[in-house]
Amino acid sequence: MGRQHTTWISDETWTKLENIKGDSVSEKIRNAIEQVDPDREMVLKAEMRRLNRLVEAMKRIDELAAKSSSEMHLLEIIGRIQGVVESVEFCWRD
Repeated sequence: MGRQHTTWISDETWTKLENIKGDSVSEKIRNAIEQVDPDREMVLKAEMRRLNRLVEAMKRIDELAAKSSSEMHLLEIIGRIQGVVESVEFCWRD
């Protein structure tokens, strides 16, 4: 069960509130609170770290592929790429 409150909101804040998704003021406020939820922020930051590790792994694979023609044997490159893939799979499970 909810509570009804009278709250005075400045015109500037009201304009910002109008830009938040929701059909009612209650839903807009609920959506605004959800956006700043610390637990949600922690999850988003963790996912961004995972994505960053994946991007870095892809860059390493690209570098290894670029070296393939001159500096390394194919089996060595495949072994290193497998190591990168394993590290990405490991970090994806945290």
